[in-house]
Amino acid sequence: DYNKAGRYQGSTDVPLNPTGLAQAQALVDSLRDVDVEVIVASPLGRAQQTAEPLAAARHCTLHTMDAFTECQLGEFEGLTREEIATRFPDV
Repeated sequence: DYNKAGRYQGSTDVPLNPTGLAQAQALVDSLRDVDVEVIVASPLGRAQQTAEPLAAARHCTLHTMDAFTECQLGEFEGLTREEIATRFPDV
């Protein structure tokens, strides 16, 4: 929903909406001809939700790495570009 609204997510753990879940499932099909041995993702829920269908289909363990966590965007997280321009006109 954040992507649809043009909101910056950063490290805010926003779950996937039905469209995102469908896209995660489509990832399984799009990678059907690619040899996948290891899957590593951010520990955020949306990254896990994206990687889990592929891990299940390929019978791989899903590994998480804190280093893959999305950057924190501070006061910008959850805001749109327009909201940022209004609240922080000098940035």
